[in-house]
Amino acid sequence: MKKKDIYYVWVSVTPYVRQYLLDNYGVEKTDIPDLVDIRKDSLLNALFTPKLVKKSFRREKDLEENARNQRRNCRMRFMISHDIFVRHGWAISLTDEGALNKALEIRCKTILLTYLSSLYAMSGNLSYCITRFYRKFNMNDEIWPVDSIRKLWLRDKKIPKNNIFYEFEQKISTFILEKLSENGTISAKALETYENN
Repeated sequence: MKKKDIYYVWVSVTPYVRQYLLDNYGVEKTDIPDLVDIRKDSLLNALFTPKLVKKSFRREKDLEENARNQRRNCRMRFMISHDIFVRHGWAISLTDEGALNKALEIRCKTILLTYLSSLYAMSGNLSYCITRFYRKFNMNDEIWPVDSIRKLWLRDKKIPKNNIFYEFEQKISTFILEKLSENGTISAKALETYENN
């Protein structure tokens, strides 16, 4: 793929959404950093493509910089086809960018809470569960702060404390990843990466 043949749209995202996108949809055989290709994910692509417009940024630069959520401080390149570039456009409004981010953040939080809930049911130790989550999903405290995860956990947890053996935890972890891959929440590429962590 030649660099001149690649079309993309800039989208601001949170650090943990950036990591999720790179793990699941990152394009590796190009020298363009932070390039992701969500076209094979029909749900995300259907959410993203209709939001593109042919837009001029000439007068909106200051407005956009001030309006962006400070949490969404990572800029990602979403790959689009030449056909989409011509028919739909090459820009996304702040409102539509927010809606896309909301959908991506819900996906990431679903992965987090599913994984933490299952591990917590077996270990009862949230710090251990967060450490395992970081290791499994290529995250760290800078990407998704522990305090933020704890607040989310305390607000949304649904699993009671229960102690079970470590081998059972490994089987559950594999089962969760396979189910998340089957329903399209994580890609086959990311499944392979996560299973090796």
